[in-house]
Amino acid sequence: MKTRSNTELSNQDRIKTTRRVTLVGAFVDAVLGVAKIVVGIIAHSHALVADGIHSLSDLLSDFFVLYITRISSHGPDADHPYGHERFETVGTVILGFLLVAVAGALAYENFIEFASLDQQITPTWPAILVAAISLISKEWIYHYTLRAGKKINSNLLIANAWHSRSDAWSSAIVLVAVAGAMLGITWLDLVAAILVSVMIAKIGWDLTWSSLEELVDTSIETETLTAIKACIKEVPGVTDVHDLRSRRMGQKILLDLHIEVSSRLSVTEGHFIGEQALKHIHNTFDEVADITYHIDVENDQKNTISTEAIHLPYREEVIALITKELKTVNNACIPIDINLHYLNQRIEMDIFLPAILLNETSFSINDISISLKQRLKKYPWAGSIKLWFGSH
Repeated sequence: MKTRSNTELSNQDRIKTTRRVTLVGAFVDAVLGVAKIVVGIIAHSHALVADGIHSLSDLLSDFFVLYITRISSHGPDADHPYGHERFETVGTVILGFLLVAVAGALAYENFIEFASLDQQITPTWPAILVAAISLISKEWIYHYTLRAGKKINSNLLIANAWHSRSDAWSSAIVLVAVAGAMLGITWLDLVAAILVSVMIAKIGWDLTWSSLEELVDTSIETETLTAIKACIKEVPGVTDVHDLRSRRMGQKILLDLHIEVSSRLSVTEGHFIGEQALKHIHNTFDEVADITYHIDVENDQKNTISTEAIHLPYREEVIALITKELKTVNNACIPIDINLHYLNQRIEMDIFLPAILLNETSFSINDISISLKQRLKKYPWAGSIKLWFGSH
């Protein structure tokens, strides 16, 4: 589960890597785009001219990647307390749609070509040479960008890498088309172009769908959630975990969860156990960036709140009532302190009485306990009662 090689990179490292890779790709796109358009006109290759326009369109996506990366690298602020990583996700969605649009345009152009096969002018050899150079260059850019995207865990760079590969495939189509046209097989490039268009659309859709799942807060993988839950249970003092919810934000994982501890722990001890659980998660899962947790003493998924639970009295009301009932039993029974435990829609009480009562002869400890329990039966919220003598 450790992913430290990806997450130890600072935002500045990610920005520098993205900028360097994208600028290299933009330079190649600019050179190839101009070369293919010029040579395509000279060598009578409409396919090469169209491919040149495709390459120049990649420049727009390159600059888009630079702009989005700059925004997504900003830290949290008043308007975006969780950071700006979702801007990268939105950018991936747009690039995915762009891939689908490119695939649709390529398919449409090749369908149109079927209607004018007899009017085509046979291309010359420079078109094959430029298409081959473009294929090799764009395939290199694809691997170069994909490798960098995986290194910094950037879906946006990975999407742009596949955009580059779509250009490589279109160059391959042109190469086959020109060669087929020169050999008299004019329909070969059209069939290949349609098949590649479907493949490009599939890649674009997969990228778009995965990012859309993130934008609508789809949970992370079940295996990872199970491992996180097991990790929390390893912390001493944790009895169970429930309401574990997750979502992704860029390369980060955000968690919301409830940690169950013993009902007899103090507030500070329960908080300590929760903090130890958070440290254990962060030390085990480097992708986890933000955790919101709640300490529970029972599984509130199973114990739904009823109208009775809503009317449980507050501490001040309970203390006043207990003091009144104790004075009725014995006027000397003034509680020093009372601990209340709100469990299972009841209130369990630990009542601390003055130690001097141990010397009282008029009432035994057992008499006080039995009498108080009898008096509290009329209150539906009253749970178990324990009497203690001496200071708390």
